[in-house]
Amino acid sequence: MYINCFFIFSILGFIIETLLAFIFNYKFNSGFLYGPYSIVYGIGSIIIILIYKYLNKKINKNILIYILLFLFCSLLLTILEIIGGYSIELIFHKIFWKYNDNIILFKYSSLKMFIIFGISSITFIKFIYPLFLKVNKHIPKLITQFLLVIFIFDFILTFILKSYLLK
Repeated sequence: MYINCFFIFSILGFIIETLLAFIFNYKFNSGFLYGPYSIVYGIGSIIIILIYKYLNKKINKNILIYILLFLFCSLLLTILEIIGGYSIELIFHKIFWKYNDNIILFKYSSLKMFIIFGISSITFIKFIYPLFLKVNKHIPKLITQFLLVIFIFDFILTFILKSYLLK
């Protein structure tokens, strides 16, 4: 389930960012791999699901679950964005995003994104995750395995080309 979640939301994240960039006419770089996916969305969706499942087991008050989901997801996704930004800069010597017009949090995130991460986490759990669970039942294992092989190949190729050959 988590592998399919990773691929579906990595690809959807890439598509949404591409469409928004086109609509609002801004230059962007949605991830560092060559393929049409942005792994931060896949990792982020898994983080949100794991936090939600944990909170759902421990707490039986719905409103408290969503308040804690907002806070924990905001914090962890902000940390993920910061680690991702610094990692890309360290490995590939490039800066893929900046928040110049916001309250900055450690160079690669902002207070605005912290809030957006919390709101989008609740939206994801309430509306998107239930749909994913229905769709996931119908995804053949062969497709998951194929995507995994392609992704691993792309990851290795990207790392070799961008970090060693294209300096």
